[in-house]
Formats: sequence, structure tokens, C-alpha cells
Amino acid sequence: MNLGFRYHLASLLAVLFSLVLGILIGGALFQDSALVEEQGLLIADMEERFLAAQVKLNSLKQELAQREEAWLQLRDAILPGRLADKTVVMVTDGGQRDEQVHILEKLLGEGGAELKYITSSELADYEPKEGESLLFRAGALRDAKQTEALERIKEKGGRVAIVWGTEETPPLDSISWGLRVGGVDTVWGQIALLLGLASNRDGHFGPGESAEGLFP
Repeated sequence: MNLGFRYHLASLLAVLFSLVLGILIGGALFQDSALVEEQGLLIADMEERFLAAQVKLNSLKQELAQREEAWLQLRDAILPGRLADKTVVMVTDGGQRDEQVHILEKLLGEGGAELKYITSSELADYEPKEGESLLFRAGALRDAKQTEALERIKEKGGRVAIVWGTEETPPLDSISWGLRVGGVDTVWGQIALLLGLASNRDGHFGPGESAEGLFP
């Protein structure tokens, strides 16, 4: 969202500079006092409009910050104990823990879930247990063998949750079942994952046009 605002501000600056440059070039080509005066008025008008747009942009940024804070407070209000009776098995890529893994660990841990870990290489031998949910990150889904392993787990009654961040491409072509949550690097995606795991829901949730809904 903040990137959108910065892009909007950059666009306003580009338009202003282009207009001013065009006016200056026109003034250099056509030396006329009336034209110069008209140019001055036009520049003053554009500066006034730009300043007004900048004030509005700052107001929108402040409103966005307040909304994001409200969502964070909502997440933190429903988080404690929500997963107290759940066991979540996180599939790590070769045992590595990047920023997204730390975010998920913090979220699930504060939700009261019992955390277990297996590596991607252990996925083929994993036997699902009652009450467990396997948490698999879409970025680690690299070949058909992993897809087949997830399908085997599903056929044996295991619950599978596949998650990805806003900058990742979801594996919706290869996986169309289980709990699928996008944008887990956002507060909306985190709430969706939390509610999906707590309610044992399947489906595609989180931010994004292809999702069934924002939350389960």
C-alpha cells in the first residue's frame, strides 16, 4: 500500500516537472510578454494544485497507517490461545529459517500451537498424525515429487496448509486443495492463516483477486 502512495507521489512530480519543462521550452521559443505572464500564472496554478495533492496524499497515508494499526490490534486480540489445541508441522527448506519462517513461527507460537519441523527432503516419508497440520511454503514447491508427497499426505487424511508472501507466485495450478493462504507477510494474510488453521478450513484465502475471500 505504501508503495502505491510513493508511486502516486512520483507520478505527480513527473507530471509537474513535464509541464514546467514544456512551458519553459515554449517560452524560449516564443519570446512574448503575454505568453510569459500566462506561463507564470499556469506555473503558479500547477504549484498550488501539486501542494493540495500533496496535503491530500499525506492525509491518506495517515489514514492508512491508522487502519493498519487497527488490523494489527485485531490480530493481536484474536491471537492468544487460538491454536492451543493444534500441532503445526513446518516444512523448512533444508533447515533454513528466513524472515518469513520467523514471522510464521512468532504468529503460530503466540497463537499457542505446538510447533514441529521437518525438512523438504523428509516430506516423502512424513506420516500425518491426527490433529496435525502440515505447513508448506509455496516457494519451496519446486518439483512434481513434492506435489505428489503433499497429495499422498492428503489422501491419508493429513491436513495441509500452503502459504506464500505477496511477492511470490502461488502454486494454484498444481495445488487446488487444502488450506491455501496468500500474503502471509501481511496482517490480513496472517489473520486468514490463523482462522483457517483454527477452524480446519480448506480453500484459498488472504489478499488477492483469486482468493475466495479475505478470511475463512
